[in-house]
Amino acid sequence: MQGEPRVSVVSAVRNGERYLSEALESVMGQTLPPDEVLVIDDGSTDATADIARSYGARVMPSRGRGVSDARNTGIAECRGDLIAFIDHDDVWEPHKLERQVAHLETHPEVGYVLCWLRVVIEPGFERPAWVKDEDLTRGYLAHGPSLFVRRGAFETVGLFTSGLAIGEDADWIVRAQEAGVPCGVVAEPLIRYRLHGENASGDGSVNAHAVMHVLRLAVVRKRAAAAAGKGRGAR
Repeated sequence: MQGEPRVSVVSAVRNGERYLSEALESVMGQTLPPDEVLVIDDGSTDATADIARSYGARVMPSRGRGVSDARNTGIAECRGDLIAFIDHDDVWEPHKLERQVAHLETHPEVGYVLCWLRVVIEPGFERPAWVKDEDLTRGYLAHGPSLFVRRGAFETVGLFTSGLAIGEDADWIVRAQEAGVPCGVVAEPLIRYRLHGENASGDGSVNAHAVMHVLRLAVVRKRAAAAAGKGRGAR
């Protein structure tokens, strides 16, 4: 139907051949299929690009500049009004896009929508201490992995902060809150977050460090804004 929002899916990947096929299969098997899928190949030396093309994804290079720049490349190149992101080792439930699009359509004031995820421990990988029983069953609210954004929200908030190797999505969400962009939540576990020992964000201590860094960036912005306000008031 004319006027329906176009949905783009962006995946920033580096050497993801082990898991990428299952991620893309879950994207292509959505009850509401996306209009396009972009795989941003961030300097892979394996078969990542070939696998992505075999699923009909548009592959673009990012020359190993990191996940933030890779995602920003995808945002600049995609044609969608609504932009979803999937990590190469995550798996979407079949109705993930349908649920999140419906939420945005019924809540036009919302600039981006999140959902819950459920942790899946891959065979042979020891369960980390931070994973609770309910994380494996009921799930919990996901921030980065579930981020689904109206293009206009990026125009208000800006893109992902270049140079952040982890926590770039949390940083964007904090900046969206600072900018007053409303957030929506679909309270269903629509993502399977696979822990296999190679996850960039699977280490609890690394996550804690990333959170602290994001909070420090927020403090720096707050102080800069306060200083700028005082400067204007002095004139």
